[in-house]
Amino acid sequence: MLRFAGLGLELASSTLVFAGIGYLVDTFFQLEKSYAMAGGALIGFALGMIRFIQQALKAADESSS
Repeated sequence: MLRFAGLGLELASSTLVFAGIGYLVDTFFQLEKSYAMAGGALIGFALGMIRFIQQALKAADESSS
């Protein structure tokens, strides 16, 4: 069960890291709208979800064998 708690933290941290990178891009280019931050958050969330699903499927395979 702790494995999935760690994955939840990993999902949140990847979202925050990519959103932070997007924020830095927005700040560097002095953009009025936060498109890079929103895009970074979406990319981070998508990558985190891919990893979460991969680990969940791996755990399901291990428990069925």
